[in-house]
Order: sequence, then structure tokens, then C-alpha cells
Amino acid sequence: MFRRLWISMLLILNFCCGIGQAQSVDELLAKHLQAVGGAEKIAALQSLRMTGKITMIPLNDFRKAAGLGQEAPVTLMVKRPNQVRMEIDRQGKKVVQAYDGKEKAWGLQPDATEPDMLFDDEGGMGEMMALLLEDLAEPEGPLVNAKDKWKSVDLEGKEGSAADAAFRLKLSPKEGFVRSALLGGKTFLLQQTLRPGSDFQLETSYGDYQPFNGVQLARTIESRIDGELFVRIRIDSVEVPNSLEDAVFQAPAKKE
Repeated sequence: MFRRLWISMLLILNFCCGIGQAQSVDELLAKHLQAVGGAEKIAALQSLRMTGKITMIPLNDFRKAAGLGQEAPVTLMVKRPNQVRMEIDRQGKKVVQAYDGKEKAWGLQPDATEPDMLFDDEGGMGEMMALLLEDLAEPEGPLVNAKDKWKSVDLEGKEGSAADAAFRLKLSPKEGFVRSALLGGKTFLLQQTLRPGSDFQLETSYGDYQPFNGVQLARTIESRIDGELFVRIRIDSVEVPNSLEDAVFQAPAKKE
């Protein structure tokens, strides 16, 4: 009888802890939504055009920096729900990398007539950029409307000093690989995301948030592969474009 009572107490305790965690996650997501700007203002931004600078660090076969990289002007165009196009000015020549919001991440080098499919470069810079483009396609981050985007969101714990500990959230997709996000303990803004590639981990950090039309947008974005910096983006200006057609984000057709 004592054993049955003990098991019952454990079940009740686990159930209560589960409810408490669910409430904590819901509270964190609600505070995050409010910190970003609120559902109405976020939904009002259907497209963005951002300009700034990008530095891409070359990596060697061991995924260590093979140079300092060169800074270049960059333009990012984003359209809901999850399309993005990046244009990099390389000494007057344009390099294009884009994600169509469905399954194709592609790139077009200067003077090229046919695009490269980035996901075909498994384990290489192509796949790394494809995953980053998917992240850039959601400037509000993965935690806005999280219940619609993820099968489950769980609180894994806290990181950092007690005074400003950040919240580590586990994001379980409806299909695919588990990711995680780090939420600021005081600001409740997204600080970092982690996601697996084919044989590497992509870590992207977000900082220097500034408001645009009532929505907090990160002005600095840094991505690392297995801890090694490979892309740094600094956003200097943001505007709402007059129009962005879906064709802007679609890969040019290959010639037969």
C-alpha cells in the first residue's frame, strides 16, 4: 500500500511539474511576442528591404578560418511567409543567394546564366548558406507564432549569470531535426539559434536590436559553423519596399 501511495505521489508531482513548465513556456513566448512588438505590428510587416555590410569568412577543409574575409555591401529582401533574397556587391558584380520559401535555396554567381542549388553542396558552404537563408527568411525569428511552427516547444533550462540568465528552448519540428533557441532573460528577445546541418552545427547570434515600424529587428547577425565564424551581417537601413513579386525569390530556369 505504501509503495502504491509513493508511486501516486510521484505521478502527481511529475504532472504538476509538467503543467508548470508548459505555463512557463507559454509565458516566455507571450513575453517574447510583446518584446518584439506584438502580433499586429509584426503581421503588418509583410515585406522588408534591408541594406548593410556582409563579411564572409572562407573555411578550409577542417572548417577553420582560411582568411579574414572581405566586407561587401549587401541587400536583403524578405517577404512573408518565408522568402528571402540576398544580393552581395563584389566590386560592382552582383552575387545572388535566395530561398524560395518552399524547398529551393539557390545562388547565382556574376556572369553565370544558371543557378547553383545550395542544398546540393551537402556539408559545404552551399548547405551552410542555405540553412542561414532559411533563418534570415524569418526576421522576427522562430519563436513568434511558435505553436504554429513547431510540434512542441520545451524549456530546457537557463544559461548565464543568475541576474541575467537566458532561457534555452528546445524546438521540436513536425518533421526534421530538433533546434534550439536562446531567449534573453531581461529583454525576452532572441539571442541565438542552433540547428544541425548534415554533419555540422549552425549557430546564429542576433544583437543590437532596434525598432522599425514598432517591431524590434536585429541589426547584427553572426553565424558560426561548429563554433567558427563564417558570416557576419550588419544592417544599416530598413525600409518597406513598394512591392516584391514572388519571382524575385525563385531560381532562374536552367537552360535545356
